[in-house]
Amino acid sequence: MLRFSAIACGELGYPCQPSRAHLEAADPMSFANLGRQLGLPEAAIPAYVQRSLELFNHNPDPLTIFPGMANVVTQVSLQARVGIVSGNTTFTIRKFLEDHRLTRTVQLVLGMDTPGTKPEKIVQALDRFGSRDGAIFIGDTVSDVRAAQEAAVVSLAVTWGHHSRQKLMDAGPDYLVDTPDELFAVLAGLKSGGFNAGREPFILPGG
Repeated sequence: MLRFSAIACGELGYPCQPSRAHLEAADPMSFANLGRQLGLPEAAIPAYVQRSLELFNHNPDPLTIFPGMANVVTQVSLQARVGIVSGNTTFTIRKFLEDHRLTRTVQLVLGMDTPGTKPEKIVQALDRFGSRDGAIFIGDTVSDVRAAQEAAVVSLAVTWGHHSRQKLMDAGPDYLVDTPDELFAVLAGLKSGGFNAGREPFILPGG
């Protein structure tokens, strides 16, 4: 995200050096808010967002997945329904899933091209799944935690994303984990010691 942002800024005539501090301050997390943190004039934000997304979507190198997460998603998908609600485009998300051989693990993807706010899309995903029972929204930003709270589902924050552990803690998630192994342990624990045959929905942010 930072690399594509820097390229887009330079092409538009606004040289910048995006950093994790800029990402921390972007709330909610999006290219538009990152551009504002970088000091771009508001009139330049639409072109900056469009160019950043073009670079992001046509990146020839596969986006990396955090070590251990492919296994967690695969194991969870065998016993629960998994969906993704994200600020990325549906194209980018599906390409990411394909690159990491996870396409069959995810039943539903709602990207930025799906109308609605993130909380509204969480509710929409659960409506499509036909159940809200046991729903958990897993995210790595403060806006993910807030979206889960607004949608009235359990919020589970992971600390290996764009926002610091302290920033996530301050948002008040129901659960906070530091590793994929901890994530899987918490998910299993929330199901009273293990997943059951009901295949409860899990919604991931997808970045």
